[in-house]
Amino acid sequence: MAIITLMTLEDFKKILRYVSPDSHLAVSDGVSYIWLVPMKSSKHRHYYFFKSPSANQVEEALKILRNIGLEQIQGEVTVGKE
Repeated sequence: MAIITLMTLEDFKKILRYVSPDSHLAVSDGVSYIWLVPMKSSKHRHYYFFKSPSANQVEEALKILRNIGLEQIQGEVTVGKE
């Protein structure tokens, strides 16, 4: 498992080929960040983190996720150490 931080909306769009409604859940505050969290823990499933100073970019990313059918919840993610 890894936490992959995405710096741009374009990078966020690129990783969507590795994300599906069966594999990940979107957790967001709706304004500044989105976590894509694996539904099942595995060394081969990764957390994706997208943070943007632009609420418009986060809204656009959430819209893309809705269009592919990814479940979204409002919240925050805390990742513990192994």
